[in-house]
Amino acid sequence: MPRFDGLTRQRRVLVAGLLVLLLLTSVLVWGRELMRSPQSEAASAAAPELRKVECWFAIPEDRDLECAYMQLGAERGGFSLPVVVLRDHSPDHRPDPLVYLTGGPGSSSFLDSQSIDHWFYWADIAALSPDIVLVDQRGTGLSKPQFRCPLWEQYLRNTLRENLSLREEHIAGLAAVEQCVALLEAAGFALSDFSTSESARDMNQILLALGYEQWNVMGGSYGTRLALDWLRQDGHRIRSVVLDSVYPLDKGSLNEWPALLDESFDYFWRTCGEKGACGNAAGADLEARFWATLDRLSQQPITLSVPLWEGGWPLKVVLNDHRFLGMTYTALYDNNLQDDIVRAMDEVLDQDELGGETEALQKLAENAINSELAPEFNVLVYLAVDCAESAPVSREDFEAVRERYPRWADYSRYAWQYDMCKAIPQRSDLADFRRPVRSEVPALILSGGFDPVTPARWAREVAARLDNSQHWHLPSVGHGVVSSSACVHEAFREFLDAPLREHPLPCQ
Repeated sequence: MPRFDGLTRQRRVLVAGLLVLLLLTSVLVWGRELMRSPQSEAASAAAPELRKVECWFAIPEDRDLECAYMQLGAERGGFSLPVVVLRDHSPDHRPDPLVYLTGGPGSSSFLDSQSIDHWFYWADIAALSPDIVLVDQRGTGLSKPQFRCPLWEQYLRNTLRENLSLREEHIAGLAAVEQCVALLEAAGFALSDFSTSESARDMNQILLALGYEQWNVMGGSYGTRLALDWLRQDGHRIRSVVLDSVYPLDKGSLNEWPALLDESFDYFWRTCGEKGACGNAAGADLEARFWATLDRLSQQPITLSVPLWEGGWPLKVVLNDHRFLGMTYTALYDNNLQDDIVRAMDEVLDQDELGGETEALQKLAENAINSELAPEFNVLVYLAVDCAESAPVSREDFEAVRERYPRWADYSRYAWQYDMCKAIPQRSDLADFRRPVRSEVPALILSGGFDPVTPARWAREVAARLDNSQHWHLPSVGHGVVSSSACVHEAFREFLDAPLREHPLPCQ
């Protein structure tokens, strides 16, 4: 199953100065020009319709699939959204489908011909009985029209080659976003066309056009925010929701990320030894080695050659202290990478004893940088949605929060001044959007203890407002519980079969 990506504010702030985090957690639709699709512009004048098409990928003999495009009218932005329905013919088939909402905002749903097989594999593992409905949201994946900004990738590549200060990286990152937004608007795109509420309306329209009367919704990371807004808009049609790594509608402001950064690393330092990943360095010893690593890299950066998953020449990366911080923060998303954090610190601090080994450093850098350059993530969609929906913060308020977390002071000093959201015009119509959602629709809420971007306390807050909710928390899992735990992955079918029944957490 494609991984869920959480790209909330605290990660974006790090990204501006750390270069490897401006996603998510987790996956950029890049190109060589910025353009609209003439075909899509012509179609945007027509009434909204679901147009069935031949699938753009090979269909296995044992699959029953339906492919379509939802064409939105000009008043809805004129977007054409790809839709894939995996039909179920099992003996216990349910009439209400499961709709998957991807993370981001800005990530595709992996519907391209190279990725769609992952969904077939996931459907086999999950062994669900309803149809599965997949959609690429506006500006992502195979949706049209697309806008593309090569300036962002150029900024990343050029900056990583140099040992720039944190301030220099912030300045360059904000400038790149400003240029991309100017190109976007010059091409005729409206930033207001990209929003959670618009995407929720899109999803509702698609499901009705497909002929369903009721449905189940599953979202991961940002997809949970989309699910919550959809729940508020048309909750009477939603039979149940699965919210994995919850991003509430009232979270994501700049004021929150210092606390999340502090909490996530503190949890890692305290519990890493319990996972058996820290060797002889646990708790206070592990934290001390972490700060010693940052200090060493600030004075003696290490140059790496990082392979790119999309091909091309490896990328030269000068690894200094703030870039290492960004890489380790990214690694906290995935509990399969957390062991490498400790080994990477050893490689920095014990270079002589280890003979200059950089295997773990390479692994962390490769994961972070390729996530940042992933073609399936559109950074401008992310910024357009997340920046507008996050509550504005004054410099005074941010500095007051920043003072409460002094150990991160050197890495947060430019966060407000060069916040990339300054390039996105503020909207005054979103105060009601941030109101917490209350509902009686049955909900299964999942959280991971190591999740650095959507903490368990957010999940608990949402669960308290959903009357028929149950919360499964896995202390040893990171971001994206379903894709990280085979047990939970298989067990949530029981919830879908009987969402009003209490289902104890089957595993840890």
